[in-house]
Amino acid sequence: MAAIERNAATPTTVRPLRRGDGDFVLDVAVAAGMFPSDAAGFLSGMVETYLEGGTERGERMAILDNGQPLAMAYWRPVEATNGTFDLTMIAVMPQAQRAGAGATLLAHLEDDLRGRDGRLLLVNTSSGTDFDAARAFYEKYGFIRAETIDDYWDAGDDLIVFRKSL
Repeated sequence: MAAIERNAATPTTVRPLRRGDGDFVLDVAVAAGMFPSDAAGFLSGMVETYLEGGTERGERMAILDNGQPLAMAYWRPVEATNGTFDLTMIAVMPQAQRAGAGATLLAHLEDDLRGRDGRLLLVNTSSGTDFDAARAFYEKYGFIRAETIDDYWDAGDDLIVFRKSL
């Protein structure tokens, strides 16, 4: 397992999501291949719901920014659990991929969770080949493949659940 390193070449300004970042969330999710562009309603709703009280519910959205946003992450507590969190989304603009941006955000959110007595972090992803790099990223940083649910997203596209003890 690779340690999460804060790469000196990668901008390290991590800030909370703020009003005005909604277009970036959509842009990065589409550019990273996580969602099709027609998912705008879902992502816009997610951002608005977060801005209207997400932090009070224990949710966090962060942006990696070097004068322009490069990556974002969204994590939240899993209801009815003690210290279990869901990494709902981590996405990096193509020009910042494989340069430490994702690792910087992951280190930031893990530090946040440890400071809040987080003990377990879960990630749901797809078995599709478009998500090979995402699965490799999670495995590189210590996530363990915990479960596979066949045909979850679509016929032939399985849900893969990763877990990481904090």
